[in-house]
Amino acid sequence: LRGDPYAVEMSHPGVFYVSPLCRAIQTAIIGLGPSQAETGGEIVLMAAAREKQNLGGLDSMSTKRGQEILHNTLDELTKVYSTIPEGQQEVVDLFKKLRFDVHEAQEQWWCEGASDSSAQLHARLQDFMAQILYTPHQTAVVVGHSHFFRSTFKAFLAKEFSDRDPQLAKDITTKKLMNCGVARVVLDPRRGVDGGPIVGVELVLGTTLDEDGHASLTACCTAPGHTEVVGPGGDTLVVEDDDVPKPR
Repeated sequence: LRGDPYAVEMSHPGVFYVSPLCRAIQTAIIGLGPSQAETGGEIVLMAAAREKQNLGGLDSMSTKRGQEILHNTLDELTKVYSTIPEGQQEVVDLFKKLRFDVHEAQEQWWCEGASDSSAQLHARLQDFMAQILYTPHQTAVVVGHSHFFRSTFKAFLAKEFSDRDPQLAKDITTKKLMNCGVARVVLDPRRGVDGGPIVGVELVLGTTLDEDGHASLTACCTAPGHTEVVGPGGDTLVVEDDDVPKPR
């Protein structure tokens, strides 16, 4: 994907957010860690971007906070590369070069109950959209989770976009991004959080949408000499946030 304009855009964001869940941080480090290390960019743990908690969703729970999250992520990454010593050393060296902001994950950031209530999810969606809509940066990358992103599209997709591309609008709000899928999103801050600020959505880098229950794993992140198979959870939004949306 080197040279692809969307890959280039992803590798140099104004701000880089990631869900505090381990699998999302792993995806962020393997996929975009090298470019962040090169530019000195900071990876910001974003509590609001965690996965939507459903009944029985054990992989969306956590007990780790702050630096504990980072230590656990590094431990899990070294296990992933346990059979490839050179890859294991490379990911450890890369991790040491990265800068993390764990401020939002210092206190309990996970769901207290067995699932998110409608009110809890609504409040978190509002917080999430406010953060990316009013960031001072022109572009943002968010590495998060397919069910939460689907809820985001349902809550904030502009009616004008739905009228212009009804099929994609339907699919993006009823299906889910493939594992490690990427959606490029354009926001209009003038609309505010409650005015349908998502005015553009484009699936990029070969991304498709899956029906619920799609169980296949996707090879998505490549280290030298090794293709890592990553399970559900490593999905990415590339957000462009302009005062005046660019023509689509």
